[in-house]
Amino acid sequence: MISLTCECLLMGAEEDAVYTEALHRITEAKNARGTTLDLRGLGSLNRLPPELEQLSSLQELDLSQCRQLGGNLAPLAGLTSLHTLELYNCVQLSGSLASSTGRSYFSSQA
Repeated sequence: MISLTCECLLMGAEEDAVYTEALHRITEAKNARGTTLDLRGLGSLNRLPPELEQLSSLQELDLSQCRQLGGNLAPLAGLTSLHTLELYNCVQLSGSLASSTGRSYFSSQA
């Protein structure tokens, strides 16, 4: 039981570190008024940070290889400038952006 507790704490620390890294990248993009954001490979990222909604000029978002990322795509619907959304190996995400944005320019191949 102790080893299970330690393993859970390590996983939680890794998830926190990955989420913090995602927030750091989002903040950099916001401060630079960036049009691209690369969150690719943040394998332990399990939720979309709400701060993404602040990137109104974002045109390209790469979430590829974020295998633990789950939930709905709806939080991205407000990114009206978004043209490219890479979701390769994001098998736990669901939903559609087409109804909110009128666009469906994304890749979701597994």
